[in-house]
Amino acid sequence: ERLNTKAIINECSCPIFIIHGQRDEIVPVKHGLKLYEIIKGPKQCWFPYDATHDIYDIELLHNYLQNFIRYMISIIPRQNYTNIT
Repeated sequence: ERLNTKAIINECSCPIFIIHGQRDEIVPVKHGLKLYEIIKGPKQCWFPYDATHDIYDIELLHNYLQNFIRYMISIIPRQNYTNIT
């Protein structure tokens, strides 16, 4: 591996969304599953059965991402910036 994602993934302070096609012949799906398991912060995943490394349903992806963003916005506390001087 050129990038040791497992070692640095929890340094990310933002929510993480893992997408990995179950029929990916380039990167085994177990890599995506393992990354998802080790994330300690807010996370969601989508492992579409019929997706490969670069072939997937773009509309479904859009829906999953949109729902992920909406959900994360609803659970992550926001600071009040209205009284900043």
